[in-house]
Amino acid sequence: MAAWKRYIGVLALGLVLIAICCIGLAQETDSIDFGGVPVGQTGTASYTFKILEASETSATVTIYPPSLPFGLQDAPTGSFTLAPGQSITFGV
Repeated sequence: MAAWKRYIGVLALGLVLIAICCIGLAQETDSIDFGGVPVGQTGTASYTFKILEASETSATVTIYPPSLPFGLQDAPTGSFTLAPGQSITFGV
């Protein structure tokens, strides 16, 4: 049974990686720059998630709210679909 669960986990991870490569997600960096934020203060940065124009398929995206002390501004709730070339920008 443990081997079956491990196989399912590897298969699911492989499918996610294939989906990311085939859909063509555009991410400029793997971090978000908040600039200089003094200790005890908060800062907001803008983040854009985009499906490449060269992609041949749309992507259904679900944004989950982050744990405190982080939050999202103007981010949609639930799932939504982005077509090739579409993007969404929200505050973090």
